[in-house]
Amino acid sequence: MARQVAEFVRIISDIEDLERLYGIQEPYVVIKEVDMSNDEFNEFVGNLNLERSWLSSCQGGKDEAGRVRCVRVFNRSTGVSLLVNGEGGSCPVFVALEC
Repeated sequence: MARQVAEFVRIISDIEDLERLYGIQEPYVVIKEVDMSNDEFNEFVGNLNLERSWLSSCQGGKDEAGRVRCVRVFNRSTGVSLLVNGEGGSCPVFVALEC
């Protein structure tokens, strides 16, 4: 299996911030997937500072292999996905555009 890495950016407000900034490439593991309609996804990426109930149940940090634990948020209309780590809270703390 190919090693999965993504560039995680810390505490951004929307998708435009993510597109402008670069993080450090980190290996990651997806612990949960959230599928969204195009409208839901656009609302989500329009304000990444809002609390999300589906994120609060996910443990943040890294696993024993050093991979960032994250939630894959998938736009089923476009195929675009973001990786989100809330560090155990309900607001995204680290976000990466999955390529």
